[in-house]
Amino acid sequence: MNSYYNQLQTTFRKLSNEKLNENTAFIDGSVIYGSSFADMDHLLDHENGHLRRTLFNGQAFPPFSEQAIYDQIYRRFKEVDLFEARKIVGAQMQVIAYRDWLPILLGSDLAPYGGYDPGVDPSISVEFAFGAMRVGHALLRDKTLHATSDGRQSALPTEDDVLRIEKVLFDGGVDTFLNGLMGMSIKRPQFLSPSITERIFGGMDLGAINIQRARDAAVSSYNEARSLCSLSKASTFNDLSSGISNPETRSMMEKLYASPDDIDLYVGLLSEDPSSGLLGPTSACLIADQFKRLRDGDRFFFKNPGIFTNDQLIEIEKTSLSKIICDNADRISLIGTDAFSLSSSQVPCDRLPTIDLTKWEE
Repeated sequence: MNSYYNQLQTTFRKLSNEKLNENTAFIDGSVIYGSSFADMDHLLDHENGHLRRTLFNGQAFPPFSEQAIYDQIYRRFKEVDLFEARKIVGAQMQVIAYRDWLPILLGSDLAPYGGYDPGVDPSISVEFAFGAMRVGHALLRDKTLHATSDGRQSALPTEDDVLRIEKVLFDGGVDTFLNGLMGMSIKRPQFLSPSITERIFGGMDLGAINIQRARDAAVSSYNEARSLCSLSKASTFNDLSSGISNPETRSMMEKLYASPDDIDLYVGLLSEDPSSGLLGPTSACLIADQFKRLRDGDRFFFKNPGIFTNDQLIEIEKTSLSKIICDNADRISLIGTDAFSLSSSQVPCDRLPTIDLTKWEE
């Protein structure tokens, strides 16, 4: 990992209008189980101890509400064991995020885990929430591939997959959607596809919305973020050439902004040349900093001693997105060993490692 975020110890300024996060910042399964007792009570079916489901077109789905829930893998747990199930699901999400997904995004692993540090602030920075993580919008293609198990393919506009869930459910179902996603590459950032800028929200441009939201949150400018990430602060627009090599992009910035200090964070992050991963150096820095703090400041992180036994930890680390897809799909029997890679070897689902839940039996 490059030195500018391998030993990053930046503390982003606390702003008077910093946003209140109503959800937990941690990767802990809260997107499934809720972030409060009230949410959990609403989501839980107290008759059987499982999470609630919605039947749609003959299949069980998470309720179509703000609290997305998913409870198939751990049906064996009774209600009294719900928190143990949540603990396992949260750990699986951490494994996938840190071991499988983040290195692709950044180009390398985070610094080695050294255990829980109570002095680390794990809260979400506005630079991450309103800047770096929104660069992901630029990775979306204009159309999304759908593929059946026998190889038939079709493409739907991305806005249909995002906003018209009924098209996904009735046009081949979730399986064809997942098969298609695993069979298509993402695009490089720097340009937003027309589905994002013209069609996803009617006449509104999601890129422009991102810029305005960041301004409302008083997010650091792009130049400030470069400095916080130990990159050289630009005095002139030509000084940006080390990270933004396209002269036309720098020329356009010079027309739009009076000074490099005025460049919006989101605009600067999108304009950067990808470094060793998918993102430019400043985006990688901000994301690495956030995920490192989320890991080191979480006393329930799955690798923290005492959270799981050694035998349980071995089982947790068998987790893969491919196996989770196999376990929850109806018509996917052959899958790549790495769901994030187009080049991974295809294997039958039953050949993928399976977590042995007997390691949690008392």
